[in-house]
Amino acid sequence: MGPGTAGDTDGVRPRRMLTVSLARRIAKQVCVGKRPDDLLRFFACASILPNSVKACVWIDAAVCASFFAKTGNHFSRVMLRDKRGASMVEFALVMLPFFILLFGIIEVGLVFWGGLELENATDDAARMVRTGQAQAANFDEARMKQEICGRVSILADCTAKLKLDMQSFTTFAQMTPPAPLDGDGKLKDEFTFSLGGPQQVVLMTSFYEWPLLSLMSSMGLSNMASGNRLLRASAAFRNEPFPEG
Repeated sequence: MGPGTAGDTDGVRPRRMLTVSLARRIAKQVCVGKRPDDLLRFFACASILPNSVKACVWIDAAVCASFFAKTGNHFSRVMLRDKRGASMVEFALVMLPFFILLFGIIEVGLVFWGGLELENATDDAARMVRTGQAQAANFDEARMKQEICGRVSILADCTAKLKLDMQSFTTFAQMTPPAPLDGDGKLKDEFTFSLGGPQQVVLMTSFYEWPLLSLMSSMGLSNMASGNRLLRASAAFRNEPFPEG
């Protein structure tokens, strides 16, 4: 049967004149699952008319191609308009930088908190040296570390990680601050320890290596080769004229 030829298909006489809209409706049913280049033309029937009356038409491959193109474009437009899950996608995009920034802010606050605690604890311990209490009790370096670490709460493993340098001078002009890092940028293990005598000038310096965890903090706060932050607190004073012995 050729185009425009009357004939029966499944007992139903095909319509010779079909509108473009009707042809597309038939194509929508028969084109699915059929590649446009399989047949140049094929005869198709579909029950799309009222009362289940079939309509038949010769369909060119171009009709199917047009249908597939329109369907694809329609699908693309639907996907672009569909906003379901948009919030989840947006959160996934900003989640990593958001948490990096959040943990960085928290860690910066903790670093300043730790530095403030170390300064206060060093000042309190320095008072014991200035008044002669430490000399009278024969404080050694380990005992002095215990006095400092007993006054802090946020410095983890303080007794083991704290380094203490104490130098005594005759005048303030002679004071020279210690260099806490070696040639490799690591914290030294050995420092000077001298409580000083009556009316001597003492420079007391404590060091603590704070481990930095977040990438943002390491980039901005690190001052050691290991990528950590060296906390430092100093107290310079002249001992009171306490009695020796």
